[in-house]
Amino acid sequence: MSFSEILDLESSALKKESVLSSLEESALRKYVEYENRKNTAKDFPFEYFYEDVISGALRFKFKPVIGERNYKNAEKDALACLEISIEMWKLSPYSVPLWIQSALKFVDYLVLYYIQEYRKDTPRKYHKAGVEKSRYIQLSEYSDNEIKVAGNELAELYKMRNGFEHRTIIHEDGTQELVKPNFNKLKKKGTKLYSNALKRILKEYKNIYPKYIENI
Repeated sequence: MSFSEILDLESSALKKESVLSSLEESALRKYVEYENRKNTAKDFPFEYFYEDVISGALRFKFKPVIGERNYKNAEKDALACLEISIEMWKLSPYSVPLWIQSALKFVDYLVLYYIQEYRKDTPRKYHKAGVEKSRYIQLSEYSDNEIKVAGNELAELYKMRNGFEHRTIIHEDGTQELVKPNFNKLKKKGTKLYSNALKRILKEYKNIYPKYIENI
Protein backbone atom coordinates (compact mmCIF):
# COMPACT_ATOMS: atom_id res chain seq x y z
CA MET A 1 0.00 0.00 0.00
CA SER A 2 1.43 3.36 -1.04
CA PHE A 3 1.83 6.27 1.33
CA SER A 4 -0.71 8.31 -0.64
CA GLU A 5 -3.24 5.51 -0.09
CA ILE A 6 -2.39 5.50 3.60
CA LEU A 7 -3.07 9.23 3.80
CA ASP A 8 -6.41 8.80 2.02
CA LEU A 9 -7.41 6.10 4.48
CA GLU A 10 -6.29 8.19 7.41
CA SER A 11 -8.44 11.05 6.15
CA SER A 12 -11.44 8.75 5.73
CA ALA A 13 -11.00 7.35 9.22
CA LEU A 14 -10.92 10.84 10.70
CA LYS A 15 -14.20 11.66 8.95
CA LYS A 16 -15.69 8.54 10.61
CA GLU A 17 -17.49 7.35 7.53
CA SER A 18 -20.23 4.97 8.58
CA VAL A 19 -20.28 2.83 5.43
CA LEU A 20 -17.19 1.24 3.92
CA SER A 21 -16.97 -1.04 0.94
CA SER A 22 -15.25 -4.41 1.33
CA LEU A 23 -12.28 -2.99 -0.57
CA GLU A 24 -12.09 -0.03 1.79
CA GLU A 25 -12.39 -2.31 4.82
CA SER A 26 -9.52 -4.43 3.53
CA ALA A 27 -7.40 -1.34 2.92
CA LEU A 28 -8.27 -0.01 6.36
CA ARG A 29 -7.15 -3.26 7.97
CA LYS A 30 -3.86 -2.95 6.11
CA TYR A 31 -3.52 0.59 7.39
CA VAL A 32 -4.10 -0.53 10.99
CA GLU A 33 -1.51 -3.28 10.52
CA TYR A 34 0.89 -0.69 9.13
CA GLU A 35 0.34 1.60 12.13
CA ASN A 36 0.85 -1.27 14.58
CA ARG A 37 4.04 -2.24 12.79
CA LYS A 38 5.26 1.35 12.86
CA ASN A 39 4.79 1.39 16.63
CA THR A 40 7.22 -1.53 16.94
CA ALA A 41 9.63 -0.28 14.26
CA LYS A 42 12.55 0.04 16.65
CA ASP A 43 12.20 -3.61 17.65
CA PHE A 44 13.02 -4.60 14.06
CA PRO A 45 15.01 -1.60 12.78
CA PHE A 46 16.75 -3.25 9.83
CA GLU A 47 13.57 -4.57 8.23
CA TYR A 48 11.39 -1.60 9.08
CA PHE A 49 13.92 0.97 7.83
CA TYR A 50 14.57 -0.91 4.58
CA GLU A 51 10.85 -1.38 3.87
CA ASP A 52 10.07 2.22 4.74
CA VAL A 53 12.75 3.47 2.32
CA ILE A 54 11.59 1.30 -0.59
CA SER A 55 7.87 1.66 0.27
CA GLY A 56 7.40 -2.07 -0.07
CA ALA A 57 7.89 -5.47 1.53
CA LEU A 58 11.44 -6.77 1.93
CA ARG A 59 10.67 -10.51 1.73
CA PHE A 60 14.35 -11.35 2.00
CA LYS A 61 16.44 -12.63 4.92
CA PHE A 62 19.53 -10.44 5.02
CA LYS A 63 20.79 -11.64 8.40
CA PRO A 64 21.94 -15.15 7.35
CA VAL A 65 23.49 -13.69 4.20
CA ILE A 66 25.59 -10.82 5.55
CA GLY A 67 26.13 -12.38 8.98
CA GLU A 68 24.96 -11.45 12.47
CA ARG A 69 27.72 -8.93 13.16
CA ASN A 70 27.12 -6.89 9.99
CA TYR A 71 23.38 -7.18 10.47
CA LYS A 72 23.44 -5.90 14.06
CA ASN A 73 25.80 -3.04 13.17
CA ALA A 74 23.54 -2.05 10.28
CA GLU A 75 20.61 -2.12 12.71
CA LYS A 76 22.30 0.61 14.76
CA ASP A 77 22.56 2.91 11.75
CA ALA A 78 18.95 2.11 10.89
CA LEU A 79 17.99 3.09 14.44
CA ALA A 80 19.90 6.35 14.07
CA CYS A 81 17.76 7.13 11.00
CA LEU A 82 14.56 6.11 12.77
CA GLU A 83 15.41 8.37 15.72
CA ILE A 84 15.44 11.28 13.26
CA SER A 85 12.17 10.22 11.62
CA ILE A 86 10.16 7.01 11.84
CA GLU A 87 9.14 7.55 8.20
CA MET A 88 11.42 8.77 5.43
CA TRP A 89 8.67 10.67 3.62
CA LYS A 90 8.02 12.70 6.81
CA LEU A 91 11.63 13.80 7.18
CA SER A 92 12.09 17.46 7.94
CA PRO A 93 14.23 18.97 5.14
CA TYR A 94 16.55 20.36 7.82
CA SER A 95 17.25 16.91 9.26
CA VAL A 96 18.01 15.27 5.90
CA PRO A 97 21.82 15.87 5.95
CA LEU A 98 22.18 13.98 9.25
CA TRP A 99 19.76 11.28 8.09
CA ILE A 100 21.75 10.70 4.88
CA GLN A 101 24.93 10.25 6.90
CA SER A 102 23.50 7.29 8.83
CA ALA A 103 21.57 6.00 5.81
CA LEU A 104 24.80 5.69 3.81
CA LYS A 105 26.46 3.85 6.69
CA PHE A 106 23.54 1.41 6.72
CA VAL A 107 23.86 0.55 3.03
CA ASP A 108 27.66 0.33 3.26
CA TYR A 109 27.33 -3.03 5.04
CA LEU A 110 25.49 -4.41 2.01
CA VAL A 111 27.88 -2.76 -0.42
CA LEU A 112 31.02 -4.07 1.28
CA TYR A 113 29.58 -7.56 1.63
CA TYR A 114 28.76 -7.61 -2.07
CA ILE A 115 32.26 -6.47 -3.05
CA GLN A 116 34.29 -8.57 -0.64
CA GLU A 117 32.25 -11.70 0.00
CA TYR A 118 30.18 -12.21 -3.13
CA ARG A 119 32.58 -10.75 -5.70
CA LYS A 120 35.68 -11.89 -3.77
CA ASP A 121 37.14 -8.53 -4.70
CA THR A 122 39.27 -6.03 -2.79
CA PRO A 123 37.86 -2.53 -2.27
CA ARG A 124 39.74 -0.15 -4.53
CA LYS A 125 40.77 3.46 -3.97
CA TYR A 126 39.91 5.88 -6.75
CA HIS A 127 41.53 9.19 -7.58
CA LYS A 128 39.96 12.12 -5.73
CA ALA A 129 37.51 9.83 -3.94
CA GLY A 130 37.47 8.78 -0.30
CA VAL A 131 36.93 5.21 0.87
CA GLU A 132 33.13 5.57 0.97
CA LYS A 133 32.71 7.06 -2.51
CA SER A 134 35.27 4.60 -3.88
CA ARG A 135 33.00 1.71 -2.87
CA TYR A 136 30.14 3.17 -4.89
CA ILE A 137 32.35 3.84 -7.90
CA GLN A 138 33.55 0.24 -7.72
CA LEU A 139 29.93 -0.97 -7.69
CA SER A 140 29.22 1.13 -10.77
CA GLU A 141 31.98 -0.68 -12.68
CA TYR A 142 30.47 -4.15 -12.32
CA SER A 143 28.57 -5.48 -15.31
CA ASP A 144 25.36 -6.40 -13.46
CA ASN A 145 22.94 -3.66 -14.44
CA GLU A 146 21.07 -3.30 -11.13
CA ILE A 147 24.19 -3.05 -8.99
CA LYS A 148 25.89 -0.84 -11.57
CA VAL A 149 23.07 1.71 -11.49
CA ALA A 150 22.86 1.49 -7.68
CA GLY A 151 26.57 2.34 -7.49
CA ASN A 152 26.02 5.41 -9.67
CA GLU A 153 23.06 6.50 -7.56
CA LEU A 154 24.95 6.12 -4.28
CA ALA A 155 27.98 7.95 -5.69
CA GLU A 156 25.71 10.81 -6.78
CA LEU A 157 24.06 10.91 -3.36
CA TYR A 158 27.47 10.96 -1.65
CA LYS A 159 28.55 13.81 -3.91
CA MET A 160 25.38 15.73 -3.08
CA ARG A 161 25.92 15.26 0.64
CA ASN A 162 29.53 16.41 0.45
CA GLY A 163 28.59 19.39 -1.66
CA PHE A 164 25.96 20.30 0.89
CA GLU A 165 28.47 20.17 3.73
CA HIS A 166 31.18 22.12 1.89
CA ARG A 167 29.37 25.16 0.52
CA THR A 168 32.22 27.66 0.45
CA ILE A 169 33.17 29.58 -2.69
CA ILE A 170 36.64 31.17 -2.70
CA HIS A 171 36.91 34.17 -5.00
CA GLU A 172 40.03 35.31 -6.87
CA ASP A 173 40.72 38.03 -4.29
CA GLY A 174 40.73 35.42 -1.52
CA THR A 175 37.36 36.37 -0.05
CA GLN A 176 34.95 33.57 0.78
CA GLU A 177 31.23 33.20 0.30
CA LEU A 178 28.87 30.62 1.77
CA VAL A 179 26.37 29.20 -0.70
CA LYS A 180 22.72 29.24 0.41
CA PRO A 181 21.67 25.68 1.35
CA ASN A 182 18.74 24.12 -0.50
CA PHE A 183 17.35 21.65 2.04
CA ASN A 184 14.22 20.88 0.04
CA LYS A 185 16.22 19.88 -3.05
CA LEU A 186 18.48 17.65 -0.97
CA LYS A 187 15.45 15.91 0.54
CA LYS A 188 13.59 15.43 -2.73
CA LYS A 189 16.50 14.25 -4.85
CA GLY A 190 18.55 12.62 -2.09
CA THR A 191 15.79 10.39 -0.72
CA LYS A 192 14.79 9.36 -4.26
CA LEU A 193 18.37 8.35 -5.10
CA TYR A 194 18.66 6.39 -1.87
CA SER A 195 15.33 4.64 -2.29
CA ASN A 196 16.11 3.62 -5.87
CA ALA A 197 19.57 2.34 -4.89
CA LEU A 198 18.18 0.17 -2.07
CA LYS A 199 15.53 -1.27 -4.40
CA ARG A 200 18.24 -2.26 -6.90
CA ILE A 201 20.48 -3.74 -4.21
CA LEU A 202 17.58 -5.81 -2.87
CA LYS A 203 16.81 -7.08 -6.36
CA GLU A 204 20.44 -8.05 -6.88
CA TYR A 205 20.65 -9.88 -3.53
CA LYS A 206 17.49 -11.80 -4.39
CA ASN A 207 19.00 -12.78 -7.75
CA ILE A 208 22.22 -14.11 -6.25
CA TYR A 209 20.76 -15.59 -3.03
CA PRO A 210 17.30 -16.89 -4.07
CA LYS A 211 17.09 -19.40 -1.22
CA TYR A 212 16.79 -16.52 1.27
CA ILE A 213 13.72 -15.05 -0.41
CA GLU A 214 10.72 -15.30 1.91
CA ASN A 215 7.56 -16.77 0.44
CA ILE A 216 4.46 -14.60 0.56
